[in-house]
Amino acid sequence: MVRHKSDWHPADIRAAVAKAGYSLSALSLVAGLPEWSCRSALRAAGNLRGEQVIAELLGTTPETIWPSRFSKPRKYRRLQVRPLSVSRLRQNDKAA
Repeated sequence: MVRHKSDWHPADIRAAVAKAGYSLSALSLVAGLPEWSCRSALRAAGNLRGEQVIAELLGTTPETIWPSRFSKPRKYRRLQVRPLSVSRLRQNDKAA
């Protein structure tokens, strides 16, 4: 895993997710993704849905958390990713 100085440190991301009351695995499952999805997004670029779920929970954008991943245009970045509302995460959390 290559981390650029401008990217958030993975431990900071994990801590922020934990402070919101989730683990990375639990966040993936609540969002309807495979269990490994958010963990994978933390380690390397390419998991757009996992990046988006983490960013939405933290109230920011993936570009803010991982600016080095989005500094160069990438062909796969043009994929349309269905937005996940944080309110949906909260509703699933209350139901559990």
